[in-house]
Amino acid sequence: MYLKTITWKSRFQSLCLVITILGTLWGAPTLVLAASGADGDRTIASGSVIINRYAPVTAINGNTITVADITALNDTVDNHYANDVLAADDLILIYQAQGATFTDSTDFPTYGAFDYGKAGTYEFAVVTAVSGNDITVSSTTTTAYACSGISGIYDTINGNVQVVRVPQYNNLTIQNGATVTAAPWNGQTGGIVALHVRYNLVVDGTIDVSGLGFRGGTPADHSNVIRDAIQYTTTDLTQGGEKGESILGNLAVLDLVTGRYGRGAPANGGGGGNAHNSGGGGGANGFSSGVWKTGHGFVDSGDTYASAWHLDNGATPPGNSVPTYFQGGAGGGRGGYSFSDAYRDPTSDQLNNSVWNDPHGDSRRQVGGLGGRPLDNNANTRIFFGGGGGGGDGNNSSASAGGAGGGLVILIADNTSGSGSILANGQTALDTANSFDDGAGGGGGGGTIVLKTTLLSSNTLTLTANGGNGGNQPLVIYLGLPYPQDAMGPGGGGGGGYLAVAAGSGSLLTSTVDGGLNGITLSKAMNGGLTDTTPIFPPNGATQGYPGGTSIILNNANAITFPGCQGPTAVTLQAFTVTGSSSLPIIGLGLIGLLMAFTWNQRRRIVHSQTA
Repeated sequence: MYLKTITWKSRFQSLCLVITILGTLWGAPTLVLAASGADGDRTIASGSVIINRYAPVTAINGNTITVADITALNDTVDNHYANDVLAADDLILIYQAQGATFTDSTDFPTYGAFDYGKAGTYEFAVVTAVSGNDITVSSTTTTAYACSGISGIYDTINGNVQVVRVPQYNNLTIQNGATVTAAPWNGQTGGIVALHVRYNLVVDGTIDVSGLGFRGGTPADHSNVIRDAIQYTTTDLTQGGEKGESILGNLAVLDLVTGRYGRGAPANGGGGGNAHNSGGGGGANGFSSGVWKTGHGFVDSGDTYASAWHLDNGATPPGNSVPTYFQGGAGGGRGGYSFSDAYRDPTSDQLNNSVWNDPHGDSRRQVGGLGGRPLDNNANTRIFFGGGGGGGDGNNSSASAGGAGGGLVILIADNTSGSGSILANGQTALDTANSFDDGAGGGGGGGTIVLKTTLLSSNTLTLTANGGNGGNQPLVIYLGLPYPQDAMGPGGGGGGGYLAVAAGSGSLLTSTVDGGLNGITLSKAMNGGLTDTTPIFPPNGATQGYPGGTSIILNNANAITFPGCQGPTAVTLQAFTVTGSSSLPIIGLGLIGLLMAFTWNQRRRIVHSQTA
C-alpha cells in the first residue's frame, strides 16, 4: 500500500511538471508555429531573379481562395522554394490592386475623384491545404495567437486580386551585382517582391521594382490635326493621349465610364496630353503634405522662370510671380503646353494666342495632362502601386508613352544589413522622336517599400521610391531639315511614392520619395532663339511631381502590424497578444501546472505534520 502511494504521488508530480513545461513553451510569445525558414539559406550571386510567384484570384469563400491556375504558383525551374508546388505551411500574400470607384467622371477638371473601396487591401496567410485551384488558409483558434482566417474583404470581380507566393528563408544574401525583382504588373498579377527571412537578410545588391506598377498611357497615334481640344475624358483618340492606369482600373474600365483619353487624371494615374501635341501628366502615389491642386503639379515660388509661369493662368504681362495653385501641389506634375511654331517671347506673349502660330501652331494652350492624385498609404491596412503617367498627344507617330509606376516591396527579416539598394521608383518617360512634332509622356508615380526588421544596420542601405521624370521634346528635324522654332509639351514629373520602415534599432543611409522632374523642350523658341542659348522657358508648361510620404520608425519593430491571419504564422516579428477562446489559453496550462504542484506540496506538508 505504501509503495503504491509513492508511485501515484510521483506520477502526479511528473504530470504537473509536464503541464508546466508545455504551458511555458507553447505560451512563449516568440514561438513560431509554422514553417519559418523552411526554404533554407539562399545566396543570389548575379543576374536578375524573380523569386515570387503570382496567380489571379477568381473567388474567395470563407478561408478558401480559388485561383485561375494553381500551377502559376509552382517553382519547378529555379528552386527558390523547398517544395516545387504550393503546399501546407507555405506563406502567401493576398493583394488587391484596384477596385476603387469614381465619384466624379464628368468632363471637368474634377474628373477622376474616387472612393477607395477595397483597393490596396492586403494580408499574409498560411496555407493549410491545396486542392486543385483551391487554397485553404489557416483559421486556428490556438492561443496565444489571434487568428480568424482571411480578415480582409476583397473584390474579386473588379479589384484584380492576386495571390503571391512568399519564400520563407532562414538567411538570404543578395550579393553586389545581383538583383531581385518582380514580374511586371500585367493588369492581373505581378509588380510585387515579398520576402520573409527568419534570421539575416543581407542586401549588397539590389531589390528593384521600379517601373513595375501601374502602366503608363500610350500616346495618341492618329493622323488628324485636331486643334482647340479641351477634353478631360473622351473615347476619341484624336482628342488626346491615353490616361495612366490607376486604382480605378485599367483602360478598359475607363472606357466603360467615359473614356480613356483626355487630360483628366483618374485617381493616381496621370491624364493624357490633349490635342494638339501637349504633354502627359505624371502618375502619383504617396502623400505627406500639400493639396492636389486640380493636377497642376508643383512649381517652387522662387522658380527661375517665374515671369513665364506668371502667364499660366491667363494673367497679363509683365509679372514675376508663380501662381499660387502650383504651391504645395501634391501628386503628379502637369504636362506641357500644346504646339507652337513661332519665335515669340514666353515671358511676355500670352498663352492661347494666335501669335504663336507660324502658321501651323495650336496657339500654345494650357491643355497638358493633369497630374495624378496622391493616395493615403498605411502599411497596417493598405498600400499601392505608383500610378502610370499619361501619354503625350501625337499625330505623327512620335509622341511618347507615360512611364509606369513603381511596384511594391514587402520585406520581413530579423536582421537586415548590406550596402545595397531597395528601389521602387516610377519610370521616366521616353523623349519624343525628333522627326516630327508630338508631345511627351508623363513620369510614373513612385511605388511602395515596406520593411519590418528587429535590427537594421546603421547608415548602409538605400531606399528610394521616387517619381519618374517626364519625357523631353528634342529639336524637330523633318526630312533632314531642322524646325528649331517648333515647341510641344514635355511630360509632367511623377509624384513620389511611399516608404514604411519599422526597426528596433539602426538607420538608413538614404531614404527618398522625391517627385520626378518635369521634361523640357529643346525648341530654340524656348531657349534663346537662333542667336542665343540662354534658356527662357524650357519647361514650356510642364511641372514637377510632388514628394511622397514616409513612416520611418527606428526604435520599434512592431510599429508595423501586418494585416491578416497571424496564427500560426511564418510572419515573425509580429506583436502577438493572448486572446480568450472557448478553451483555456495554453499559456494558462503552465500556471495550472505550477498551482497544482504547489497545492500538492502544501498538502504533503500538512499530512506529514499531522502524521508526525
